[in-house]
Amino acid sequence: MELELQPAHRAEALDVLATIELKFALLREKVYVEKMEGLAWEEALVSEGAHPELIHLQAELNKRRDKRLALACRKRVYEVVSANKRRRTNEDAVWSWWKVARDDLQTEMIAETNRKRRKLERERRAIERPQPLRRIPNVIPDPPPAPTIRQI
Repeated sequence: MELELQPAHRAEALDVLATIELKFALLREKVYVEKMEGLAWEEALVSEGAHPELIHLQAELNKRRDKRLALACRKRVYEVVSANKRRRTNEDAVWSWWKVARDDLQTEMIAETNRKRRKLERERRAIERPQPLRRIPNVIPDPPPAPTIRQI
């Protein structure tokens, strides 16, 4: 008797299994359609520019860009100030060098003028003062011989 029930039972099990597989296939199709609808909705949001993740990423990128622009602006201002400071320092150094060179030249010219003035004064005094008469001794025509070491 079990042998006769088995094919009926088996046929019923196959029917139940076929029904389960059909329901699973329909469920799988429904999940696929829902997933595709969700992806289509996200695609529409992305193309419109209204997707929440896209908005978040754009906001993050804009924030980073603004921060980098602010830093670049601060760096440029610092570099301009630094360049102006270096220029002023170099200009002050050139002026200082020029003043030292001017003072050295002035001192040298004054010293040279004083040397020339003193020389002219010496020459003028020498001309105004009568030259002393210098007596040149007469030449001894026949000098006596020099004493020897024994004689000394």
